[in-house]
Amino acid sequence: MNNKKIILLCLSLLTLFSCFDKKKFDGEAFVVVHSPNPSNINTSEFFPEPMCPYTWYYSTEIKNTSDRELKIIWFEGYGEDNGYWYGSNILNHTLRNDTFIKWYGDEKGNPAPEWIKPGETRKCNPNWHGDYNKKGHRAKWAYIAIDKFGNDYYSESIIETVPIK
Repeated sequence: MNNKKIILLCLSLLTLFSCFDKKKFDGEAFVVVHSPNPSNINTSEFFPEPMCPYTWYYSTEIKNTSDRELKIIWFEGYGEDNGYWYGSNILNHTLRNDTFIKWYGDEKGNPAPEWIKPGETRKCNPNWHGDYNKKGHRAKWAYIAIDKFGNDYYSESIIETVPIK
């Protein structure tokens, strides 16, 4: 085998293997935004019967700000109490991709695609949290996403509440 063929073979192998070892996106791969924030919305047409005595409604949007497709593999709601965050959600179990694609689907109830392309968003509207006190509490939603190369990414956002009068 001559030198030219060896060099071409090495370059081909290097290119092939570099496809399987893509580096992690440098920066914030996705962002979480709640709206309105703080929430002063206490009724919902979607949920005519509130789940808690006092409830705050808002939308939660996930935007892929990376250069690759992302898949949410875990997410959780948290409530703050005396400076500590406690995990809590209506299903009382770990929230995974199957729940994410249902909750973040379209307005007609169709599930969202599993992978979020660069620049795309997924929206849960309405999202909500409740309390037994009119004052309410801060809530936080946290997410872990992966890319197709196995790199993982984390993002979270706090939603403030306006006390009910």
